Amino acid sequence: MNELFIIKLILSFFVGGSYTILSTVAADKFGSKIGGIISGLPSTALFGLFFIGWTQTAQASAEATTLIPASLGISCLFVVTYIYFVKRSLWIALCVAIMVWGIGVYLLMASGITSFLISVLFFFVLYTVGYVFVSRIFSIPSANGKPIVYSTGLLVIRGLISGCIIGLSVIMAKVGGPVLGGLFATFPAMFTSTFLITYMTHGAAFSAAVAKSSLFALVSIVVFAIVARYAFVPFGIFWGSLIALLVSYLYAYFLYVFVVKKHK
Repeated sequence: MNELFIIKLILSFFVGGSYTILSTVAADKFGSKIGGIISGLPSTALFGLFFIGWTQTAQASAEATTLIPASLGISCLFVVTYIYFVKRSLWIALCVAIMVWGIGVYLLMASGITSFLISVLFFFVLYTVGYVFVSRIFSIPSANGKPIVYSTGLLVIRGLISGCIIGLSVIMAKVGGPVLGGLFATFPAMFTSTFLITYMTHGAAFSAAVAKSSLFALVSIVVFAIVARYAFVPFGIFWGSLIALLVSYLYAYFLYVFVVKKHK
C-alpha cells in the first residue's frame, strides 16, 4: 500500500464514520425521512472519484463516472431486498442484499456498457422499480424520531461500525482501475452501516423506513456523478467535486421539501 492510499483509507474511515453518525443521530432526533436523506447523500462516491482524480488525472475521474448511475440502480435493488427481508432477520437482510448487489455489479461489468447515457437510463429504470416497491407494494410508513441518551461510547461504536464498513469498500476499490474503482465507489457502505445502526437502535420497522427515504435520495448521487463528469476536467478535481457536491445537496433539499416530506 502506498502512502497516498493509506491517507485515503484513514480519511474515508473517519469522515465516513462521522457522516454515518450524523445520519443516524438525525434519524434518532428527527425521524426516518431526514435520516434517510442524509444517508443517501454522496459520501463513498465522493471519496472514490476525488482520489481517482488525485492519484491519476481529472479525466480519469470523469471516466470513472460512466457506470456509477447503473451501479446506483443496483443499489436500489439492495434497498428493496433489505426492506423485504429485514422483518425476518437483520443479518439475512444484509447478507441477501449485499449478495444481490454483488451479482448485479458482476452482470453490469459483464454487460460491457460504455455509454454514460445508457448507464443513467439503467438507473432510472431500476429506481422506478424500487420506488414502486417501497411506496406502493410494501407501503412502508415513515417513522418519527425517538429520544436517545447519547454517550461518547455509543457514538464511538457507531463511528467504528460505519468506518470499518466504508474502509472495506475503499480497499475493494483499490484492486481495480478507474471503471472498477468507480463501481466500488458506489458500494452501499453508508446504507449498510446506517441500516445496521438504526436496526440495532430502533428495530426493523424504523430501519425499513430509513431505507425507504434513502432510496429516494439516491438520485442526489446520480446528480453528483453527472455534474462531476462534466466539471472535473474544466474546473479541476477539487472545484469540480465541490460544484458537484453543492448541486447534489441542493437537489436533496428540494427532494426532501417537495417529495419525501409529503410521503406518509
